[in-house]
Amino acid sequence: MADRRFFLVLAVSFFTVVSANTPEKFRTWLGNEPFKSYNKRIFPRSNQNDNVTVDIKYYLIAITGFDEVAGQMDTVGYMKVQWKNEFLTWSSTDIPVISLPQDNFWLPSLVVSNSVTTLFEVGHSSYPVRITSDGDCEWTVGVVAKTACAVDVSYYPFDIQNCKVTLNPWGFTDNQVIP
Repeated sequence: MADRRFFLVLAVSFFTVVSANTPEKFRTWLGNEPFKSYNKRIFPRSNQNDNVTVDIKYYLIAITGFDEVAGQMDTVGYMKVQWKNEFLTWSSTDIPVISLPQDNFWLPSLVVSNSVTTLFEVGHSSYPVRITSDGDCEWTVGVVAKTACAVDVSYYPFDIQNCKVTLNPWGFTDNQVIP
């Protein structure tokens, strides 16, 4: 196989989690609106015909395998997914930011659509969603994937390969969730 050199960009994120003075106060706060009546199965728009724009940024950590013959690339990375949830807003004087497990909230169902093994929804119940008082949601998700990559070695040893990890919303129409 040809000698390949990969350049990686590593992005580091810092999260600030603000909580109430005591666990009891936080539990009481979570028992009030908007959380009291919140339902994660409801599309996060007051007008259900509106769309949700989802901003996705993928950060590559490592390329753990590259098979030119099979046209496959193994990667480890993470992505930051951001959107606005109109049903999760509150007075910022209470608690400006919360961070709770993803299973509590509506999420844009995302799959790695160019996977060569299986279509899988990204995320895990342990991943938190960070929500600000104005409804801005941020979900940081780890992604380990084996994806298809068309390889062109016509100019070997001076060839350049362009490989993608393709993420698509699953279960929504094109005009509901816009990546």
